[in-house]
Amino acid sequence: MRPADLPRELADRGIWWQIIGFTLVGCVSLAILEVFAGSEFWAYRWFTTAVTRLYWAFVIPLAGLFEEARKMFETKMEIRRVARAKALAKARDEGLREGLRRYSSRMAEARQRFGVRDEATGVITLPLTSEVEEFLLGESDETA
Repeated sequence: MRPADLPRELADRGIWWQIIGFTLVGCVSLAILEVFAGSEFWAYRWFTTAVTRLYWAFVIPLAGLFEEARKMFETKMEIRRVARAKALAKARDEGLREGLRRYSSRMAEARQRFGVRDEATGVITLPLTSEVEEFLLGESDETA
């Protein structure tokens, strides 16, 4: 059976995590049975009974264990994603505030240095000369 043939619910439930988990449990069980073969220790005898005669009884609990582990990792990934989004939003807001502050101070300095005051209205205009353009588009003293 290919993953494309599975119902969407099974694919969403992390069938691959379960397949990998059962494979690991099987490999570890085989290794334990081989390494401790012939042991008379009570824990090994219980393990041998569980693995060779009662394996079917552990299929559902193991599937539940793997499913909960998958959900736990999804939750942690979601928490990290939200924290990353908050950090990026905070950095963007700080950058915008800093940019606005630099823009305001640069424009105030440009008005002070190059501004022309209209005597009738009192409005200060900033003529767009090459000198003003170079000042506004050039590097500021703060970043140098």
